Amino acid sequence: MSFTPNEENSGDRLNRYNGGSYDPTTNPLGFDDGGNQAGVFTAMLKDVVTFGRGVVRVTLEALAAMNTTAARFEAAVAAIKAGPVSSVNGQIGAVTIDLSTISAEVEEQLAEVKAAQADLVAAQAGLLDDGIAYTLAFGN
Repeated sequence: MSFTPNEENSGDRLNRYNGGSYDPTTNPLGFDDGGNQAGVFTAMLKDVVTFGRGVVRVTLEALAAMNTTAARFEAAVAAIKAGPVSSVNGQIGAVTIDLSTISAEVEEQLAEVKAAQADLVAAQAGLLDDGIAYTLAFGN
């Protein structure tokens, strides 16, 4: 569950786009003074899409992993409730499970995923607002 190099590069560039004067050498990600004509805005939009898709993919992978863990946990609890347990996941002996600990960990992971999604939505909204303002101010 990690970003591809392309997704990481897109995320890194998103942090460097700026409203400063465009200069191909000193500020290649600046929007002002011809940056839009040089394709900076279009490149930024592509980076938003690439990074956004990466966030969605990683989030879905994390959710699938959590669902797998939850299913295994539920199966173990069902086996324990069904009667004498001789083995759960290959382990033999008495089984004691503190459900509050596991539930708290799952809730914490889910909260992290939701926070990451909220941050992405906020960042995308800000970029969209900036892009609209730039387009209105400077044209294409």
